[in-house]
Amino acid sequence: MNNPLFNAWRRVSPSLVPILAVITALIITIPFMVVTRGQGDIGKGLNVAGTAYTSLLEGSIGLAINPVLKSDDVAAVLDFVEGEAARGNPVNFSQLRLLAQRSENLVLVGPENIRFYNTIVEQYYETDALPDERAFNTLGDHISEIILIGDERLRRIGNFFIQMQDLDNREAFIQTYSILTDIDMDTRAAIEALIPHAATLDDDDLLTALNLLAQRPYTRLRRAYEQLQLLDELGLTIDDEATEAIRTIFELEDDTGNDIGPVQIRQIAEVEQRLRDAGVQDIAELASQLRLVTNLYSEGILTNNDVATAIQQELPVALDQYLIIRRPLNQILIHRSTDSTISTADNTFGTIRSNRVVVRDVSRDEYQILIAEGHAPQSLADQFNPTVVRGATFMEDGESVTRDVTREEFDALQDEAAIAALQDLFNPSVIEDVSLTYQVPSTVYFHAGNRVVLFFPAALEETLRRAIPFIIAGLAVALGFKAGLFNIGAEGQLYIGATLAAWVGFSSIFEGLPIALHLPLVLIAGFIGGAIWGMIPGILKAYTGAHEVINTIMMNFIAIRLVDWLIKSTDPVVLRDTSRSFPRTDDLAPSASLPRFDTLFTSDTLTISIFAAAGFLVALYGVWSQWERIQNNLKNIIRPIIYGVLVFLGGVFVNWTSVAGNLHYGLVLMILTIFLVDWFLERTIYGFELRTVGANPNAAQYAGMSVKWNVVLAMTLSGALAGLAGIIQISGVQGHMEPEFFAGLGFDAIAVALLARNNPRNMIWAGLLWGGLLTGNRLMQVNADIANDLVKIIQALIIMFIAADGIIRMVWRVPEATAEEKASAKISTGWGG
Repeated sequence: MNNPLFNAWRRVSPSLVPILAVITALIITIPFMVVTRGQGDIGKGLNVAGTAYTSLLEGSIGLAINPVLKSDDVAAVLDFVEGEAARGNPVNFSQLRLLAQRSENLVLVGPENIRFYNTIVEQYYETDALPDERAFNTLGDHISEIILIGDERLRRIGNFFIQMQDLDNREAFIQTYSILTDIDMDTRAAIEALIPHAATLDDDDLLTALNLLAQRPYTRLRRAYEQLQLLDELGLTIDDEATEAIRTIFELEDDTGNDIGPVQIRQIAEVEQRLRDAGVQDIAELASQLRLVTNLYSEGILTNNDVATAIQQELPVALDQYLIIRRPLNQILIHRSTDSTISTADNTFGTIRSNRVVVRDVSRDEYQILIAEGHAPQSLADQFNPTVVRGATFMEDGESVTRDVTREEFDALQDEAAIAALQDLFNPSVIEDVSLTYQVPSTVYFHAGNRVVLFFPAALEETLRRAIPFIIAGLAVALGFKAGLFNIGAEGQLYIGATLAAWVGFSSIFEGLPIALHLPLVLIAGFIGGAIWGMIPGILKAYTGAHEVINTIMMNFIAIRLVDWLIKSTDPVVLRDTSRSFPRTDDLAPSASLPRFDTLFTSDTLTISIFAAAGFLVALYGVWSQWERIQNNLKNIIRPIIYGVLVFLGGVFVNWTSVAGNLHYGLVLMILTIFLVDWFLERTIYGFELRTVGANPNAAQYAGMSVKWNVVLAMTLSGALAGLAGIIQISGVQGHMEPEFFAGLGFDAIAVALLARNNPRNMIWAGLLWGGLLTGNRLMQVNADIANDLVKIIQALIIMFIAADGIIRMVWRVPEATAEEKASAKISTGWGG
């Protein structure tokens, strides 16, 4: 076939198989949303899918496209409040808030349901039987219990629970008799002696009553019978619509999780009637706009207490002065700029900044820079150079005195002991716990017409942070795959490495070490712990033939339960922090924690200098390593310079992205680890031998390579990388170790390695995808009301399509994999060893 596009696709598409697998997984999950959320309505389902995926994108990398607020967006509210004013019911802000809340609940429950529930409330609420909301809710709470037991059976056995109130030792009775499976005459006699009503029950009913005591709380059973009697008094059965309505009213909750009881049903019904009288056709749209106007009041855009006046007079002025962006769920984002041309003009970029406070110690060497850059308050200069010290204690004329001392008095002192006592007070080297204020870019936008493209750096920061352990653990699994070994034990290696490193991080043995010594020791400990746990199944594989899959699975169980015991044990106490109410270790020392990008270099000038130096060194190394080629052709100097510039710009961008203060220098370790693993596999003799053993162990042995040694080496290095991933997560994020903390991270690493096709450099994108799915999942749940199980389905489909890539190749017309591609995707030499 000579079609140029088709030929180009055949050349390019094989490298796109992982991306096509992700796209296919996303497409296949759309029908799930159409069925579950759209309830068969294809249009509604597709709308939900669109909301879900745009929220996933925003939550993972921070990109979103939202409309600019216009006056028409609140037109329905203006029409409504003007109509209400004409009918003599002007709407103020307090009424607006109530209308917004109740109209949202009206949409949530449904107008027809509200009308029906209100008839039930009017008929039964505030009657002799149900005098208040507590009585109404108690009945609604126990209807499900009555249905579960059965009303006829509960009528027969109910007095049994009533008479149990008189037992002196009810708990002992329940423990003794609730476990019975049959009843003999002696047992019946003993029960009847304690509870006379038992004599009226046959064996089946008596056994049911006793077994219910084992399954349900006694007080709930007794109250269920009391509420059944109340239903009888009301003339209701469990099959009546009114009974079901009372139960449903009790279970109703609004979007914030607050209960909607009978009082709220009345109030919502009043709003429903009011909207009907006003001729409102689209209640959902009006409810949405009411919430939007309420949020405009909350942000101070609208202030006039009369809602109609505020919308007509204040809103147009605000729309001219500010850029107001309409966000999902009727939230708003405002750029309050004094320069209106920046914030409201079309085709312009802008940045919405917010203040973030970092509390840390400040040294005398840096305080002037921090003040000059506007991060530290001017008063900090007075703290480093006080004019007077209050309540200073020092030796004067041979006696200890406590009094105020001025700087003039201090400068005039001759007594060396007094000078030494006051030196740190008048010339402190460090001021502790200083609040430094930084303006961070919370939102960057591009305003184009009626739409705004938004970028939220905090979302990308969180994705980067969450991707770090997946990438390093994925490298661990991929290194095993390269040697033809399926290391399914990364989970256990994570636990052992992290636990050993955590101990080094908080142990008093290492207390007082500077960060330059303590942090490397912690990382080395994690590396060694994981290496030992990986080496054991490697040795078993090499010298006994025991398959690594079975061994590593068992080692996972051992590691997880061992760590569980070490942390939970109280006799003896091993690693547990006994001052805590739940099992965990002590916090790692600050010197054992990975620094964060926002706290290591808090001076803007110093930060830029550090990244510039890093870029220069990278470029210099590139020039040195390529010097002979550069001498032959000067153009070869371009690539090292580009690498240096990229390092500088990348560092600046990552530091700029760290707006929430969560991104740590584990990111740098991750990048170094990727390139070291790639260098080891592709540029060293050991890496070549390891890959050869993985491709064909018989040929490797024939060539003089030690298969056993390479098996042990691969599993040891794989375990070491997994341990490194564990301690980076503990040292950079959690700060302490807990039982079962990693929750499947080691198993997710297998998926990341498969997605990256065992290529260390591809691991970055695979890990970012995994971290992005987990990060964006939360926003998707909120905006689209989608369960987090959807992300798990997407992940499972991605893994399936990567493992069975023939499906992707068939669907997307990708050529069959070459022998080289099949070899790179090979994950294990199989059960034959």
